[in-house]
Amino acid sequence: MPPGPIPLPLLGNLLQVNLSNMRKSLMKEKQNPASEFSLKNIVLMALNVFFAGTETVSTTLRYGFLLLLKHPEIEERIHEEIDRVIGRNRAPSMEDRSRMPYTNAVIHEFQRFCDIIPMGLARRVTRDTQFRGYTIPKGTEVYPVLGSVLYAPTQFSRVGSRRTFVPSHCLDGNGQFKKSDAFVPFSIGKRYCFGEMLAIMELFLFLTSILQNFRFRSPVEPKDIDISPKLIGFASLPRSYKISLISERYGPVYTLHLGPRRVVVLCGYQAVKEALLDQAEDFSGRGKQATFDWIAQGYGLPFDPTYFLSRTVSNVISSVVFGDRFDYEDKEFLSLLAMITESFRFTATAWGQLYEMFSDTMRYLPGPQREAFKQLAGLEKFIERKVKVNQETLDPSAPRDFIDCFLVKMQQEKQNPASEFSLKNIVLMALNVFFAGTETVSTTLRYGFLLLLKHPEIEERIHEEIDRVIGRNRAPSMEDRSRMPYTDAVIHEFQRFCDIIPMGLARRVTRDTQFRGYTIPKLVLTNFGSSAGDLALCVLHLLLVFPECLRAPVTDQTPLRSGLYMRRMQRRCPTELIVEVLDNSCIQGQPGSVGTEVYPVLGSVLYDPTQFSSPSTFDPSHFLDGNGQFKKSDAFVPFSIGKRYCFGEMLAIMELFLFLTSILQNFRFCSPVEPKDIDISPKLIGFASLPRSYEICLVPR
Repeated sequence: MPPGPIPLPLLGNLLQVNLSNMRKSLMKEKQNPASEFSLKNIVLMALNVFFAGTETVSTTLRYGFLLLLKHPEIEERIHEEIDRVIGRNRAPSMEDRSRMPYTNAVIHEFQRFCDIIPMGLARRVTRDTQFRGYTIPKGTEVYPVLGSVLYAPTQFSRVGSRRTFVPSHCLDGNGQFKKSDAFVPFSIGKRYCFGEMLAIMELFLFLTSILQNFRFRSPVEPKDIDISPKLIGFASLPRSYKISLISERYGPVYTLHLGPRRVVVLCGYQAVKEALLDQAEDFSGRGKQATFDWIAQGYGLPFDPTYFLSRTVSNVISSVVFGDRFDYEDKEFLSLLAMITESFRFTATAWGQLYEMFSDTMRYLPGPQREAFKQLAGLEKFIERKVKVNQETLDPSAPRDFIDCFLVKMQQEKQNPASEFSLKNIVLMALNVFFAGTETVSTTLRYGFLLLLKHPEIEERIHEEIDRVIGRNRAPSMEDRSRMPYTDAVIHEFQRFCDIIPMGLARRVTRDTQFRGYTIPKLVLTNFGSSAGDLALCVLHLLLVFPECLRAPVTDQTPLRSGLYMRRMQRRCPTELIVEVLDNSCIQGQPGSVGTEVYPVLGSVLYDPTQFSSPSTFDPSHFLDGNGQFKKSDAFVPFSIGKRYCFGEMLAIMELFLFLTSILQNFRFCSPVEPKDIDISPKLIGFASLPRSYEICLVPR
């Protein structure tokens, strides 16, 4: 950081709204969850345009009229030019401006001399930036002091006295208009004021229309008129006297403290030009203006992204399964998402794992599984209603969605008694697609956002790739993915590191199978068929899952309702405990026959140190070669492999890429917690691996 004086109190800058996407069609943006075209934004945008467009032009005219009262000879020359070019019989038009160089020069000198926004609007550097021998850290606010440019004696010959109002600054030797490169009241480079042409038009037409019909007079003698600014601050007819004085001591680039905010100040034409034009991308970030920030309340405020992401992702699946999307505030939709989230969360809890093992018994017992059943039943009834509506309105020649396609196939196989296309299956199939398609992708994004909060340097590299490949003027598309290897690698690392379904989905051998020297039978016999045996094992697992039951140093035997006696020890090996339970359970009942289940533990593959150099670390380079190009590992198996792999893989990859790039194209992530304090370990691990709850801020870029 450059040197600077002791911290001084100073106001900030006006919140600037980027209107670069205003030409986009609102109808096209309707389906874009990351779109900036919202009711909130239209209010903020209209307020900004209304406020800025009113106050800056009116203040310039008011100050300009004061200058003409001070200099009646200048007003007289404008009258002469108006009479010569426009006359008295028609209204002025913008076509007259090119033939009125003196009036044009006066208007430009109004803006230069009045210097309405002397500090300029604050910028923010978008990455660690080298500037004139200094390193300015990413995110630092930068004030390009426009007043120091408009009053630069090297650019305007007669500004030795700060009170010199001279239209000839904008005239050449032949009396023709000339615009100086140092004329920067609207700023320059990226984030310049897009209302420049409208403001110039207003200034010209208002001034010429008034002076075509009137002369100015003052009750005070011109020599007694004070044209110095009444107030000096962010936007009050000022000149940046103190700022310029500081620059005389510390140079054109220095650090200033505005209360707790540390900012870099740029003074003089050369420094401002080098930053805003020559290094425009580096200095293109949006700065802060505290006075107006409350208008945008809701932006940059922390929120839990869980349901935001669920709604977004679920609408994609809804359009496929149901042929339509939900309004984000639809009460039924929100209720469905709550059902999905809670039932998915249950599978990751200890109770969910217990139910997975002893479902035949636990389905009849009270417990949290009952609430999960209720949630799933609600989802099933919703699907049934949707199927019924589709049945009543079905046109086999024009299927509208997945349900229609299934119904058409069901009609075609109506005579086949072995057909799997039934009403029961259509409900189960649609429920599976809707459930899995919503929760897995939204959980991956939610976990991924947490990882980016932990690693802001990775997010910054994604921003750079987005700006280079996509830019800011169009929406991302899947065609961009092949040209964005780093972003692609980050998305793959999201899926590897998050390991959303660590156990994978169970398979079942279809015949007696030889595998690595073992025989895995198609049919197996088990002695755990009785309810007493299941209940005994339930109790055992509870004690393993909740070890506080084993902590009390008691040596007496404690009876359990099943008749099972378990010795509670302070320290006991789980293996020994299992043996003791089985020895004392007296499990009886008729043996049953089931197919052998097989769990391909996907997490063991995604975290295999022989396949990934640092599996416990979130590192996108796991999917990059030595040239920085994307490489896919054979051990990347979050969707499983072989038969029964997840058929939604391509849709999920498309969603992850488009959602991530669309959001990061428009926003930066911030956390109320320091990156070093963010815990990225999972909150729950069971059938699913779920991230911890957190809050995130989305800050417009």
